[in-house]
Amino acid sequence: MSQAVSLNAGTYVIRFKAARRNTQIQPVQIKVDGVASGGTHTPACNKFSAFTSASFTIASTGLYTIRFETTTTSGDNTTFVDAVTVSNP
Repeated sequence: MSQAVSLNAGTYVIRFKAARRNTQIQPVQIKVDGVASGGTHTPACNKFSAFTSASFTIASTGLYTIRFETTTTSGDNTTFVDAVTVSNP
């Protein structure tokens, strides 16, 4: 899942809520213009929990793509993501 956003130069974090489907485990990684922002995020259960990415710095104002990528490519695994915000830490 990805979204292009306009960001001013500065330091940011991405906050979101995530839940897994039943007992399935599907870690997600956040990338900003293809660069990982910290490690993976793995929901512990099927109830939404809050997560915060590692901070990242934008050098110049412009349009950037934020992408949530799965890390497991086999099997039927799902992580639900909701309430995504980008803000200064």
